[in-house]
Amino acid sequence: MAREKYIKTKKDCIYYYKDAKGKKKYAFRFKYYHSGKRPEKSERGFDTIEDCERALIKVKAQILNDNHEILKNENMTVKALMENFVAAKQNSWKPTTYNSSANAINRHINPHIGNLKLKQVTNGVLQTNIVEPMITAGYKATSIEAMYRTLNSAFNYAIAEEWLDRKRFTSVNLKRAEPKKKRQPLSVLDLEKLLLISKENSSISQYTAIMILALTGMRKGELFALTTKDIDFDSKTISITKTRDSLGTRSPKTRNSIRTIPLTDELAKCIKKYLLWFEPVMWYNRDANPEKYLIVHPNGMPVAREYINRALTRLCTEYKLPHISPHYLRHTYASILAAQNTPFTTIAALLGDTVETVTSTYAHSFENEEILASKMLNDLVRVN
Repeated sequence: MAREKYIKTKKDCIYYYKDAKGKKKYAFRFKYYHSGKRPEKSERGFDTIEDCERALIKVKAQILNDNHEILKNENMTVKALMENFVAAKQNSWKPTTYNSSANAINRHINPHIGNLKLKQVTNGVLQTNIVEPMITAGYKATSIEAMYRTLNSAFNYAIAEEWLDRKRFTSVNLKRAEPKKKRQPLSVLDLEKLLLISKENSSISQYTAIMILALTGMRKGELFALTTKDIDFDSKTISITKTRDSLGTRSPKTRNSIRTIPLTDELAKCIKKYLLWFEPVMWYNRDANPEKYLIVHPNGMPVAREYINRALTRLCTEYKLPHISPHYLRHTYASILAAQNTPFTTIAALLGDTVETVTSTYAHSFENEEILASKMLNDLVRVN
């Protein structure tokens, strides 16, 4: 098909032409000097001469501001940006961040808007092309928010690299998305019941793991990374310096996560009893766990990701307790501290979180009667 013939207008660098349907359209062609060369910037498809002139003025302003990278990369697609973004960030990302970002890009971003130019991505485009299909497919609001964070970070990267002047989107509408279920933490009585049932009906590894999670609030990955060297009975502390999952052992989630937390007398007794079982297991299976990870199977092998989840599910099902995950033990621990009027700064330090996260996520309280109903737990979680 022959290209439409451009006809000059009275405006400098602005032309008009007739499209395939015979409708009058406007375009501009503007040449400028840069590094001894004379590139041309052009754009077409404007319905009015005023719209065309405004776009031309914007291009001239970018050239005067020396924003040549934006002009050069104005046709960059979302897919090309994502490739550059991942290449630039992957060495600094933790494996979990890389996996979640790659999942958002490969499953949602590239398939639906990968072929669009960066400047074409608006709130409406995001809502129609990605958000609504994800909602229809049953994704919860938290999953969509995770996708949006990846996309937003990539576009901020494009702006920092001067490939884009600004984002054309600001947010997404999640009103139709299923919200994340907000569950209350265990009551102190239910937590005490869980610990007593676990002591009588779980393996010693399972019981010790549940006790550590319940009485320290540490994350599951931090528990799995604990070694015997991290427990100091003399100073009554536990050092958290790493995390472990199916992707290996590495530094914790954030800098705040590197911390030393108190080892209570009750928990110290529990761990000492566990070590009486652990040490002969390690002697007979010395090659199974050279790193001396604390929580292991009877054959000496370190436990895997779902170990605690399965143990908790079994106990809650058999003894009719509220179904919980390891995270809810962390949530309960923080809530008990909050109910005892422990300063949020102290709770944040113990959890390895920020004060903002604590106030928005863990600031729940129990009734005073519930706190007083369990002297054992009240003593265990007191922060002096």
